Parts: sequence; structure tokens; C-alpha cells
Amino acid sequence: RLISLIQGRIPPNAHSVINGIEWAFSIANMSEIYRNLQRLATHLHYFEESEDRVISFLAPRFKEFVRRLNKRSLGEFQFALAQFFSERENSALGYVALAEAIVTKIGEKWGLDEKALQDQKEREKIKEWIRGGFAREFPSSHPRRQLATLYSKVGTIRNNICHQLENSKNAKHDVENLPHYLQKARKLMGEVV
Repeated sequence: RLISLIQGRIPPNAHSVINGIEWAFSIANMSEIYRNLQRLATHLHYFEESEDRVISFLAPRFKEFVRRLNKRSLGEFQFALAQFFSERENSALGYVALAEAIVTKIGEKWGLDEKALQDQKEREKIKEWIRGGFAREFPSSHPRRQLATLYSKVGTIRNNICHQLENSKNAKHDVENLPHYLQKARKLMGEVV
């Protein structure tokens, strides 16, 4: 673990943030990763100003990590995290993050605050609206209907992964399509949100 390399080389509060990020990534807790990334952004100076060789070696990596993932909104963070997982060939977590990003971005558009965006009942309302409202009320060529169709595909793959269902017969297809689904979701979210 990275945390053992930096033990005693940085202040305890910065050490605690890195430790929190490692634990959050270990369990793929997106909310905890998001909160700790925001905290890490305020502690980057410990790494950048350090004369310790290990810390100075890690500083640009931490800075790049924060640049890529520390976003203004939870939805943008989840999209960035889905991309991050996809690039690292962790498609399972990429699908989980992408499905959550779509729901979160729509909730943000509805004006929900971060606490509401993390409330299971609120998220279920959004999912139902995507599956029902978007699919029923808009023609197939409309971006909202296309987003509903995409969300259905992504959600099915996510559920197959998370619940170990045998509905997916083509893992290779699912892995290869993740970058395409990410790009399409971003495009459609730009048109819908």
C-alpha cells in the first residue's frame, strides 16, 4: 500500500487523506473517494514543497490524479471516475460509475443538492423517470429517449456485474463497448442536461 511509503514523511492530516482515498478505492466507495479528493486538493502543497525524495516523486502523480478526478460536481466526478476505471481496464467499476453518473447528472439538473443526490429514494425517482418518462414521452430520435436506451443498456450490464447475474453472455462485447458508452453518455448528457 502507498500509505506505508509516506508514513511519517507528511503531516498526519495529509496522511489521513491518502489513507482515506486508498480505503475508499479498495471498496469502490465513490462518495468517499470524492470527499477525500476534495480534501487532497487542499493538501497538495505538502507534496509539492517537500524535499523528501519519495514525496517529491509522488507529488506530480498526486497532482495529476487530483486534476483528473477532483471535479466541481459529483456527477462530473463520477463520469471522470468511469473514464479512469475504463482506461485502467477495470470495466466492472467503470460501468458502476457510469450508471451512477447518468443518474447523478440528471439529479443535478433537477437542482438536487449533494445530500439529496446520495439519497436512495431520490435516486430511485430519477431512475424511474429515465426508464419511464424519457422512454414514454419522447420519440426515439430525441436525446432523452436515446439516453434512456443507453441507460438501460449500461444499467443492465451494471446489474449483471453487481448481482452476478447470468444475463450477459458476451463479456468481451461489454468491455469493448464501455468507452463507446462513456462517449455517447457524455454527448447525450450535454444535449439533455
